[in-house]
Amino acid sequence: MRIPHGNIILRYTNIMPKLTTDHISGWDRRHEDFLPYAKNLVPVTRRLFIDSRDATTYAPFDFTIKLDDDVSRGRYKNVSSIELKAATVPKVNGEDYVILDIDELRDSNIDSSTPTLNDGFALCFFDNSSLAAGDVKVIDKIFNQRAEFSPPITLDKMKIKIKKHDGTIVSPTETANSNNVSMLFEITTLQ
Repeated sequence: MRIPHGNIILRYTNIMPKLTTDHISGWDRRHEDFLPYAKNLVPVTRRLFIDSRDATTYAPFDFTIKLDDDVSRGRYKNVSSIELKAATVPKVNGEDYVILDIDELRDSNIDSSTPTLNDGFALCFFDNSSLAAGDVKVIDKIFNQRAEFSPPITLDKMKIKIKKHDGTIVSPTETANSNNVSMLFEITTLQ
């Protein structure tokens, strides 16, 4: 393209070449997997129930659930959001709430004077008026129970820790040896 400038004619050329390779990852930008949103993906919602008794590695209140093909059937790829719908956690003696810390879901938008909560996934309040240590009741007072991912993630396991206010993992003696934890998640994937 020629642009006149007084008596001088400047020739304008595109100095920046069109990049076909991403300069950070090295991936080919023309490949369909480079931008998954380039396709018309449809959100699909499923529910996932987790019981600590089914954990692959288990210590009370610190366990890992593997979402292998027997459980997930390959459904938890392109996960765009996860929401905790319900949980049962034994009442912890001397605590008003517990922190659900899930390594794969650390997307907290909580700012707190409690440093362990800043990285936690959810905060679950107990109904202290009617529960004794070890009593179990569905917890419906859950705060910050949703994580969103852009770009979407693949969820193949969940490493779950139930923590007290001070960041230590709950011990069975604080729950009258009631150790079972269960959670119901709603997971949205893009397909």
